[in-house]
Amino acid sequence: MELTESHLEAAGLGGQLDAIEDAIGTHLEGSHANVAVVSEPYAGRDVLLAQGEAQLGAAAGHVAFEEPVTDPEALEFPNREVVFVEGCHYLYERRVGGFDALNAFLERTAEANALFVTAWNRWAWDYLAAVRDVDRAFPVTVEIPRLEPEAVTALVQAHVDDLPTFVESSESGRVKYVDVETATVGSVAGRDVRVPVPEFNVEYVTALDLGDEYGDVERVVYERLARLAEGNPGVALALWADAAADGEISPAELDERDDPLQLDDDEAFALTAVLCKERLTYDALDRLLDDVDVARAVQTLAHHDLVTVEDDVVSVTPERFHAAVEHLEGRRYLW
Repeated sequence: MELTESHLEAAGLGGQLDAIEDAIGTHLEGSHANVAVVSEPYAGRDVLLAQGEAQLGAAAGHVAFEEPVTDPEALEFPNREVVFVEGCHYLYERRVGGFDALNAFLERTAEANALFVTAWNRWAWDYLAAVRDVDRAFPVTVEIPRLEPEAVTALVQAHVDDLPTFVESSESGRVKYVDVETATVGSVAGRDVRVPVPEFNVEYVTALDLGDEYGDVERVVYERLARLAEGNPGVALALWADAAADGEISPAELDERDDPLQLDDDEAFALTAVLCKERLTYDALDRLLDDVDVARAVQTLAHHDLVTVEDDVVSVTPERFHAAVEHLEGRRYLW
């Protein structure tokens, strides 16, 4: 699942790599504009930062926040020409006093002579831009956008040496414009009345944009992969690796990751926190969600494969990324 520079370039994201290199070059020539790299989890922020850091060698410093920072005095940065900072979404909490570390960090970046190249979770960034104008502190914003199906196709093909066999399955049936399902419309004499209902296969039509070089099944697989990954490069590769593990891949194999969610408020709040921070300990979740039964909520989320728990650290999983994002955006829990 690991993304590389060549994967991002194959997906058409070479411009994001160039933007960081240009910002560093401009800084070294005497102009100064701090950089924010913004994306969803797994989308490749770390790849962009690593490429910029490799360009500078000893002139680069590196800091990675991996848990919420609650003490502004604990912020320390190396004395280097360019400082790369990962995990900036850990610098705030939605509570009284929860922005102290962020404010201290922004003051430090404004006063320092060094260039700061920073990485942020997309939803945390959008929230902080709205309530704290954090975007004004970083004149250069490099966003990793959601990929279109054509870009996801190019990404996958750059990642794998041997493509699996694209197959139809008994679950998915023949790939066609319209499937026919049955629905219960009432009952007569105690018996359910079921009627055929046509279901328009949107992905078949949109997959036509992938061109004539792919067969029907192959095109629909790539289209569904892009949708379930929400256009996220890292999520797309994780879904692909899971679905193609046996050397075959089918539309139905991907559809198994798309079951709709029914979460209560506590579970939705917990999932939102994990998506915006990407990984949190139980203690951090308890502090962020003091009115939520965190243990019960996380247990439910893990049951639905939305999060994984390892050594008391809760992380968002890529395999159910679409279901999580769709559910929370529909409830307006994500900005």
